[in-house]
Amino acid sequence: MPIEFDPERAMRSPWAAGALGSVVALKFAPGMSWGERAFNVLCGALSAGFVAPPLCEYLHLTSAMAQSGAAFLVGLFGLSLAAALVEAVRVVGWGDVIRGWVSRRP
Repeated sequence: MPIEFDPERAMRSPWAAGALGSVVALKFAPGMSWGERAFNVLCGALSAGFVAPPLCEYLHLTSAMAQSGAAFLVGLFGLSLAAALVEAVRVVGWGDVIRGWVSRRP
């Protein structure tokens, strides 16, 4: 049984629109390794795939174009969030944070 590919259906997918938004957002995250870029695109696509459909339902967006646009924007900003998290993990001294939490406990 041959696998059929419907390009119109693929472009309506929030996963694809989110991945495209993440790829566009890579322009604004210079100096990253290819592994970090791939991780950020994956995070943007995942955030668009899981966040855009409920967001569109909440905002009563019914047209396919509006839903794809919302997924693109979620992917675009989801990448920024993922890039900020990766940078925070790199910069923050987690040992100091944990010591601070432990020392405050009674």
